[in-house]
Amino acid sequence: MHIISNGFQEVTERKCILSGIGDFFETITSADSVNIRKPRPEIFEYSLTLAKADKSESILIGDDWIADVKGAQNFGIDVIFFDVLDENPQEEGLKFIKNLSELKEYL
Repeated sequence: MHIISNGFQEVTERKCILSGIGDFFETITSADSVNIRKPRPEIFEYSLTLAKADKSESILIGDDWIADVKGAQNFGIDVIFFDVLDENPQEEGLKFIKNLSELKEYL
């Protein structure tokens, strides 16, 4: 698993360590380290290259409608929207969750 963040590299790494999830991720791509922010396609391309992953075998799980969902969809990556703000999207075929435990339904 890999992280693409619009945050700062150091802050993202610290959050992962402090929350106890750091060992689950192989790479972290942050906007400040590549000077590109989601939803721009270049950050998705960079992250996939770093991860040696193919977009057809990847899925992005994100909580920001524009940066994550639309960015990933426009780039051609499947997406699961983590609807933490109860936005209740009405997009046909969209995978979405309201609790991380629901990921098991899709993975």
